[in-house]
Formats: sequence, C-alpha cells, structure tokens
Amino acid sequence: MARLLVLTAVLCFAASWAYPTGAPEEACITMTPFHNSSNVQTSDPFQKFKIVVSKSSYRFGEKITVTISGLNNTHFEGYMVQMRNTSGGDQRLGTWSTTNGRTACNGSAVTHTSKEDKTSVDLYWTAPNSGSGNVQVWATFVEEFDEFWVAAKGPIIQLTSTASSVVKPGLIVLALLLTAFGF
Repeated sequence: MARLLVLTAVLCFAASWAYPTGAPEEACITMTPFHNSSNVQTSDPFQKFKIVVSKSSYRFGEKITVTISGLNNTHFEGYMVQMRNTSGGDQRLGTWSTTNGRTACNGSAVTHTSKEDKTSVDLYWTAPNSGSGNVQVWATFVEEFDEFWVAAKGPIIQLTSTASSVVKPGLIVLALLLTAFGF
C-alpha cells in the first residue's frame, strides 16, 4: 500500500510539471496546453501580450519574423505559435524556425523549450511555396502553469501576387526581343 501511495505521489508531481519543454504534438490542432487544468483565460490576451510581424504581405517561400512579447513587463513561461489560412479551418501553413524554442507539429508550429520567464521571443515563419492565400498568426500564451490563453488570433499577412512583379516584366522583355528579331 505504501508503494502505491509513493507511486501515486510521484505521478501527480510529474504531471504537475506538464510540458516545460514545449507543447506536445497532441496540441497541434486545438493549441490547448495539457496542464491538467481547465483554466483557459477568457479575457483579451492582447491586453497582456502582443504579436508583431515584420511584413504585412508575403510572397511564396518568403521568410517573415514574428515577435511575441509581454506588455508592461508581463512575462510568459510558454507559447505555441502557428500560421493558419484566414478562410478558416485548422490547417497549419508554412514552416517555422527559431533560436529560442523548437518546432512542433512537423515544423508547422513553434513552441518553447523551457518554462523560464520570457518577455519577448523572435520566431521565423517561412511561407509555403504555393497555394496558401492570406494567413493569420495564431498563438497560445502561457503566463503561468494555470493561466493561459488559447489560439489567440493575431495579425493577418496578405499574400502578394507574384505575377505582377515577376511574370509581367519578363513577358515585356520577351515581347521586345521577339519584336526586335522579327517574330
């Protein structure tokens, strides 16, 4: 009986630490931390946190810096960030890299690697090479173990048509060359 009590205590203690090295793969769709708590905050997360993107538009394959930070000296222990299509659904788009965390969800999300307090983190999103449309930053912020905001929708980044800046000038040059050679 004593062994059972010790085992139970150890398991409860281990579970209380949840995922200090980042969100598990199971959190990829809902972005909800597995903290053995249903204490999801309902207040506006952007009263405490902000998301800043380096560009308001992107081209296929382009890299964008996404910075998440606390407002007014607010610290956070954890995060999960994804880019999703603005047309809805839970499809994650593009890939992530960072020096302050690790990728998750097969590279389509980024999360923390420790529960140490953070005030700001730079993350790097690389757009897919085709077919994504306008995208929006989604973030889960964990201020403390039992105080977190789930899937907060941040800035929208517009897809810039590459046809107007790449194809048309190329077609003009081709047309001029063909005309010059009598075709």
